[in-house]
Amino acid sequence: MTMTNPQKICEEPIIYPLIPTGSSLYWMWEKELLPELCQDIIDRAGGDFEEGRLIRDEGSELDDNVRKTNLHWNSDEDLFDIAFKYMEIANKKAGWNLEIDAAENFQIGQFPEGGHYDWHIDGGGTGSIQEPQNKIRHGKTRKISMVVWLNEGFEGGDFEFHQSYLKDNVLKPTQGTIIMFPSWIMHRVTPITKGTRYSLVSWFLGKPIR
Repeated sequence: MTMTNPQKICEEPIIYPLIPTGSSLYWMWEKELLPELCQDIIDRAGGDFEEGRLIRDEGSELDDNVRKTNLHWNSDEDLFDIAFKYMEIANKKAGWNLEIDAAENFQIGQFPEGGHYDWHIDGGGTGSIQEPQNKIRHGKTRKISMVVWLNEGFEGGDFEFHQSYLKDNVLKPTQGTIIMFPSWIMHRVTPITKGTRYSLVSWFLGKPIR
């Protein structure tokens, strides 16, 4: 098992793979992780968050119109053990059968009131990460995205897939729920209207799909 911090991603050309016929758009376990573990993951951030930035070809930038989140990076081995176990199940049962050989470090995300993340994809699946100094990431691409919702008690903050994929596209976050989906599926987090939303996110990597 290998893992790394995300840096700059260059996905060229942007030609997204199709979801295989008969496979699932996403795979989900509802309220799978215990509340105690979810709170423990939040506590691992120690209140030490940085503003989430957008990755552009020319570098990274802050843009609250697109993304307003706070992030804490985590690389605890026990979380990778959990994540890989569920990823392997989803990859097989959802019918994606993607070749995976690494994962990026975790983002513990904090969405305060007004926090959101507009429509985006996490990776193209066909282009490759150009990062020669990072042997784990270089030449690979994001293939499967993982989100774990760590709390409840907030309003707003729904997770939505784009309606071009399916009609019932809105998922209401519940504590301990795990969701996996191909990284080229467009999605967003709607604005938080009350309270604070926490999540755990990572991306599984492999050679570009040809």
